[in-house]
Amino acid sequence: MTPSTPPDSPWIRVHTPRPEATARLICLPHAGGAASFFRGWGQAAPPWLEVWAVQYPGREDRLAEDLIGDIGPLADGVADALAATARDLPAALFGHSMGAAVAYETTRRLLTGPAAAPAALYVSACPAPGPVTGKTRRLLDDGALAADLLAQGATSPIVLDDPELREIVLAIVRNDYHLIETYRRGPAAPLPVPITAFGADHDDTVDAGRISAWAADTSAGFTLHPMPGDHFYLVPGRDALIKVIAEDLAHRFT
Repeated sequence: MTPSTPPDSPWIRVHTPRPEATARLICLPHAGGAASFFRGWGQAAPPWLEVWAVQYPGREDRLAEDLIGDIGPLADGVADALAATARDLPAALFGHSMGAAVAYETTRRLLTGPAAAPAALYVSACPAPGPVTGKTRRLLDDGALAADLLAQGATSPIVLDDPELREIVLAIVRNDYHLIETYRRGPAAPLPVPITAFGADHDDTVDAGRISAWAADTSAGFTLHPMPGDHFYLVPGRDALIKVIAEDLAHRFT
């Protein structure tokens, strides 16, 4: 197999290139998140698996670009980038929280394009597509939104104490909350792609039943994998999560 090369795309970051990899895991971040969230994943993955991280517009090195506040155009951009750059190796998608919904919509688009269908879809801490219920975070004022981020452990207090950084972070988070809270999936057949859903046992932001409901969105097999921790269980539990995903992919590719 021809060695892979890092993609020339503003949408993709490869923190740990693996030129001799035989498969690829493409990771999509949560609301307010960026490609740097997955910086250590490549080193933690087995040598045969290369990790790519998606970089949404309007953050980090794409800060000068406009944020995208609708899941359709965002998934279009991700799918187009992957169709152009990720056709050399079998690949799977992983999305955490908002990233899971974007990964699902991206998968739907990849199924109708020139790229091969993903080998699997991994969704984490995200309800199955449907009307959003519960707290409407996009409508919180700045103080309440900052407090919410601190309570989730999603953002460092140092960042929120800096007025300039706080303004940038809150704008990104509010945009992303608007994106996911206004997301409405149209009629769609179940994906011909297996779905594994990860849910943390102490995540009070997502109803466990809504995570289980992902089973209706695939015709190729569903697995529910409980994980210990809260909404950001994958920070302390990164290695355990990657091990589960790698073992599942190794089984699918052999």
